[in-house]
Formats: sequence, C-alpha cells, structure tokens
Amino acid sequence: MDPLFQSMEFLLITTSETLKSGIEKDIGQLLLLTRNRSNLMEKLRKRYMTTEHTSSSEEQNFVFDITQPFAFAIHFLHALADVWN
Repeated sequence: MDPLFQSMEFLLITTSETLKSGIEKDIGQLLLLTRNRSNLMEKLRKRYMTTEHTSSSEEQNFVFDITQPFAFAIHFLHALADVWN
C-alpha cells in the first residue's frame, strides 16, 4: 500500500504547485496525470487480490476500502485542475 500513498503525496504536491503557478502547460499535464483510470484501478485491485497478500474476504475488503478514497481524490484533483484550466 505504500506506493499508493506515495502516489497520492506526489499528486497532492503536484496539484498544489501547479495551481499556484497557474502555468497552462502544467495544468494540462496535471489533467493528464489525473484523468479517469477506472479500468487501471480495477486491474490493480484484481491483481492485488489474487496474490498471496489477500487471502481472506476481510483483507480484500480492506484493499477496496483503501483504494476507493484514492480514486475519489484523483477524480477531485482532476475536476479542480479542469476548473483552473
């Protein structure tokens, strides 16, 4: 799960710096970074749930519970960048 948190930290810092600068090219890059990747998130969940990491339904629910807010946050950051654009 650490890569998930590192990715979120990167996106939050990038969003903050991008919106502060207001540079159109940077906002475009942020829009690309935060575009809809629902299919990728689903593949990651399935891959993680079929490994030795998650053997019980409780562990599988945890994976979903921890990745769902991440997906919502990415959607919010994209909407914020889109408004700024």
